[in-house]
Amino acid sequence: MLLNKLFILPTILLRLSARLLGNFLTATEYCRSYLRLQLSRRILRVGSRKEVGHTYKPVGGAADEFRVLEIRTGLFDTRCSLLNVSPLVGPIPIYETISWRWDGLGRPYALVVDGKLLPISNAMSDILRALTPLWGARYLWIDSICINQADRDEKATQIPLMSQIYRGATRNIAYLGDAEDAHLIPDFVGRLDVATLQRLDPSYFQETDPLDRFPFHEEVHNWRAYQQLLRHPFWSRIWIIQEIILSRSITILYGRRYTDWDMFARVALSFTIMSATTGVSFLSMDDMFGGDRLSCLYGRMNVSFLAITRAAYSENNIVSLPQVLLETRGSGATDSRDRIYALEALDPLYQVRELKPDYTISPRKLYTKVARHVLSSGSFSLFGLAGLAHAPSTELPSWVPDFTTLPKMSIMHDIQCKYSVASDTNVVLDTTQEQDDTITLKGLILDGISKIDRNNYWSAILSSREDIREETIQRIMSDKEGTDLKPGLRRWLQAVIQMVENKFPNVLIQGYHWTDEPLLEAILRTMIGNEDQASFPASREAIEFLTKYGCSLDPGFASMEGSISGDLTAEDNMSAINAGNLWGTWPWCLTFAKVGDTICVFLGAKVPYVIRESSEEGKSWQLVGETYVHGVMDGVSMLGRMKDPSKTVWITLC
Repeated sequence: MLLNKLFILPTILLRLSARLLGNFLTATEYCRSYLRLQLSRRILRVGSRKEVGHTYKPVGGAADEFRVLEIRTGLFDTRCSLLNVSPLVGPIPIYETISWRWDGLGRPYALVVDGKLLPISNAMSDILRALTPLWGARYLWIDSICINQADRDEKATQIPLMSQIYRGATRNIAYLGDAEDAHLIPDFVGRLDVATLQRLDPSYFQETDPLDRFPFHEEVHNWRAYQQLLRHPFWSRIWIIQEIILSRSITILYGRRYTDWDMFARVALSFTIMSATTGVSFLSMDDMFGGDRLSCLYGRMNVSFLAITRAAYSENNIVSLPQVLLETRGSGATDSRDRIYALEALDPLYQVRELKPDYTISPRKLYTKVARHVLSSGSFSLFGLAGLAHAPSTELPSWVPDFTTLPKMSIMHDIQCKYSVASDTNVVLDTTQEQDDTITLKGLILDGISKIDRNNYWSAILSSREDIREETIQRIMSDKEGTDLKPGLRRWLQAVIQMVENKFPNVLIQGYHWTDEPLLEAILRTMIGNEDQASFPASREAIEFLTKYGCSLDPGFASMEGSISGDLTAEDNMSAINAGNLWGTWPWCLTFAKVGDTICVFLGAKVPYVIRESSEEGKSWQLVGETYVHGVMDGVSMLGRMKDPSKTVWITLC
């Protein structure tokens, strides 16, 4: 008995020592925070003051001159100064950059800089309290302090230097403020980093309990803290993209505790990979841990994008500006022009004079410049964000994306697009006809729309906004017909086939003209954009599955979100294909297309588009949006026509 107690005693002492050490570290951290709070009171003022306001010393003596904030703590005082520095003039101090989310709550505080008051926001005062040095000097670059926000000309010269500033800093501190459960994050993320690695093996889920799809699933309080971090509005801020991608080193300051960025990003990226390969989805998080599933999903996607893009830049693989604009379309900015200016430094090809920061021009003019420049460079990648389908009441020209809002529908022409309707040709613009709001492109008129079908489940799901799409799915799945939607879908298929047969009596015998497929197969391939998770065109197994089960309603079945939709039938007006019928699947066609609209293919485009005649008949058109036309998406059947000048026409979009 005594021997057993002797063996137990070291274990008890070890646990007691660990607890005492933890308590000591917690007490030490509390004391450090308290000291910083007291020291920061020397440099922060509350409310309006009658003292003379701070005046910025101009920058620009050297081509790459910028300011850093010096906070110096001595024995009896703490002082702040703004220093103008330039690598060309002499050595600059070792400094850190700060990424943070502008709170927009006014400027109730003031920072004492060189004895004068500089108004700052509530969030900025919290940052300075957390980062005031206990002794010596600390050098920080903070955009709202180091750039004179009231000077448009200075902003125009300093913003292009931000990539250089972030690359030159020793580290970037991503400040996310405080939360009640923020103290749980560093330890939990560290354990998740280890646990998620083994779950990247798909075989892991074949040998474990389904509850174990999320590690530590019994630690509900830790998971809720992690969810809260993913929901943080910081991840939707447009400026953090270049700040995180270009920084040499990053650490997250959340709840006065530091978390390593690389570790945090690996966890989010691991869940992204697991979602694609093993079916482990963040969409089940609310069922297991409570909370809002979609906000967690968006947060995880944003962090994963930052991690992937940061890794690409570290290997000198530049991501194009149009691609970044597509991937960050949900990010926000205080000034709508910053949706462009905050990303311009990421792509040297777009660092041209007409896109340099200029806060004297309107967002409308800037967005038009960007859309025209991207088209002129030979890319239709932003066309998927434009059109009446996404912004029917905007003041922008129909062919110019509104970067301030989320697209209302899914995008076909993205970085994963497998279609190539006319990508073997080059974009052709008529620069002689250019006006401020119009652009003239060479293209081929395919078809005019004669009928539109909206009586299907796909249009209800995919014409809904992204933020309520999950709710729409749940509502449809709980329809009075029950969760088995096969009967309703079969009835819809029969109605579509009957509609086509009435229009083209020979189609059931001759098959779909472009592909010689049976009509039912052409419709089924249209419904999924002729894609499955593995290939384009969709495999025979995928079509057999749809045929057997009556097109089971599974929004995740197709490889691209939103690719399952209803059908748009278009009357063929070309004698060369007068036996067939064109089919489009994308939801904005269902919502915004009208009978009489036209389907066209622009030279150099990957997908067809729906356009609508403007008030001036035959002279200009409005862009409605993308569409799918079965049988032409691989470009083979269209290549001869697109390269024949007699078949193409000039199309002016307004």
